[in-house]
Amino acid sequence: CEASPEPLQLQLNWDEQQVRLCLQNQGHGFSDTLLAQFPQPQLSDKTDGHGVGLALAYANVQQLGGQLVLSNPEAGGAQACIIMPISIEKWQLRQNAAANHSLPLS
Repeated sequence: CEASPEPLQLQLNWDEQQVRLCLQNQGHGFSDTLLAQFPQPQLSDKTDGHGVGLALAYANVQQLGGQLVLSNPEAGGAQACIIMPISIEKWQLRQNAAANHSLPLS
């Protein structure tokens, strides 16, 4: 997403099961090769890239039980979404705390 001089669009959605954070730019999008071979390490669309950043991000998100999804939306640009599961027990605890106007720290 850094290749675009345009501002990034940030979208955050959640429900009882997952949180979805998406970043989208208005640049040229990901190459077909990158999309087909992601998350293979040492794969980059940048001329000076080493292909480590996306592979590390993917590994970290996977280790936490989530998904990293890359796409080229029809409207143009590149989009990267991180989708993380929410523990139902923690969700209910936070909902109850929010209803009582106090959020737990952990």
